[in-house]
Amino acid sequence: MENLNSVFSQLQINQQWKLLNPSHLKEIKSFYEHLSLQKKSNHTIRSYLSDLVEFFLFLQQEEIDYRKVNVQDIRNYFLKISGINLEKNQSKKKVKSTTQKRKISSIRNFYKYLQKFQQIENNPVQIKFPKTPKQLPEAFRYYEVQKLIEFFEKSLLKEEDSKKKALLYRDQCIVEMLYSSGMRIAELLNLKTQDIFYNGDPNTIKEELKILGKRNKERYVYLGTYAIASLKNYLFYRDYLKPQTDFLFINKNGKRLTDRGVRDRLKVYQYLANISRTHPHKFRHSFATDLLNEGLDIRTLQEMLGHSNLSTTQIYTHVSKAKLKELYLQHHPYAK
Repeated sequence: MENLNSVFSQLQINQQWKLLNPSHLKEIKSFYEHLSLQKKSNHTIRSYLSDLVEFFLFLQQEEIDYRKVNVQDIRNYFLKISGINLEKNQSKKKVKSTTQKRKISSIRNFYKYLQKFQQIENNPVQIKFPKTPKQLPEAFRYYEVQKLIEFFEKSLLKEEDSKKKALLYRDQCIVEMLYSSGMRIAELLNLKTQDIFYNGDPNTIKEELKILGKRNKERYVYLGTYAIASLKNYLFYRDYLKPQTDFLFINKNGKRLTDRGVRDRLKVYQYLANISRTHPHKFRHSFATDLLNEGLDIRTLQEMLGHSNLSTTQIYTHVSKAKLKELYLQHHPYAK
């Protein structure tokens, strides 16, 4: 299973999978190939495979054939790993309902896959999703984005090593492009160098990019002047990283940059710039929230974010209302 070893290593899945028996590993490998053909994101695949490894370990311990799993087995599994009784809606341990929901979804999708290829007749995952509290998307304060950009500018002035400077320009460019365009991190990292030039001319960078989003849905995103300026700086220094791929964003070894790599770098900058919790999707939330606060209509925002349903976009209206209330409490003399 050398192929699977490299896949799990790349997706940064823990070593527990090595405890699985060969038949389970074979099924996970087949499921991975199925997900890859569907062009699922690395983040989604990592979640599915991690959850499946945990589930198969439970089946092995209980000596249950994965093709003969029933609803009660699923309930027993959740009861064992988290103290959650899905039948009685009781929980002894504190486990996020979002995590429960994801694990159920992972197992359900695996059995849908088995059903599709006629390995089983019925999907045994016939249980309701736990109720998930509505969470408002977390966005940056405007000054936090400014602090992060200022940190990059100061660091670049001090840095003399060309390779380290290239990495700083790369990371500054990622931040500027995420905030300027509202792209998902997977969409950004899928960009290739030829995608950003007009007619292949490296001297002319597009102000609007055609990207492929979720479910292979195409849309246009836009780059502001700051994003374009940072992109030019990064491209000027990119060769110092000795590129081995035509993907736009590369790591220190010249290979394609992963979303995990971006997350790890942002965690470092979070502390160095002294700002709140930082992750790639937070820039997308900030993009949406700031546009609504400036008066953009919800339908246009839906198009810009690439949401299939307006209800997905409408959560940002709650954030805007929360911002309005905060401003009211801060500034009205009789509000407090």
